[in-house]
Amino acid sequence: MKRDIIHKDAEGVFLAIAKFSDSNGKDNWNVYLINENDHPIDTVLINTKGYGFVNGQEKEASNMRYKIEKLEPNAYAVIEPIDPDLFQLNNEFWTTYFMNGHLYDKKFIFPENTIREENLMLVPQLDMKGILHI
Repeated sequence: MKRDIIHKDAEGVFLAIAKFSDSNGKDNWNVYLINENDHPIDTVLINTKGYGFVNGQEKEASNMRYKIEKLEPNAYAVIEPIDPDLFQLNNEFWTTYFMNGHLYDKKFIFPENTIREENLMLVPQLDMKGILHI
C-alpha cells in the first residue's frame, strides 16, 4: 500500500520565521508557510519539533502538529508563534501537502543559533524581516 503512494519533493513551498512588533511595540516571532505555486495546496500537515543541547544538556521542545485545509496560490499562513528561547535549538518543520492530486513533502530545519538579528533579511512574500528557508 505504501509503495503505491508516489511522494514528490516540495515545489514552490517555503518556510519563514519572521519578527514583527505587536501593538505595544514588543517584538514577536511567527513561523509562516508560503505557497508560491500557481495552484493551491491542500490538506497541509505540519509536524514541528525542537531539539539539541543547551549548556551540555539535551533539550527537546514539545512536538506540535498543525493542519491547514487549503493555502491559495501566492499566499501564506501563520503556522505558529515561536519563542526566541527555542532559537538555541534545531527547529524542524516537516510539511506534507497535496497539489494537483500529488503528495509532496519536505523537511525544513533551522539549525541551532541561526535565527538571530544579524541573519535577518527582508522576506518579500511577508514584507517582514526574517529568515526564509527554501
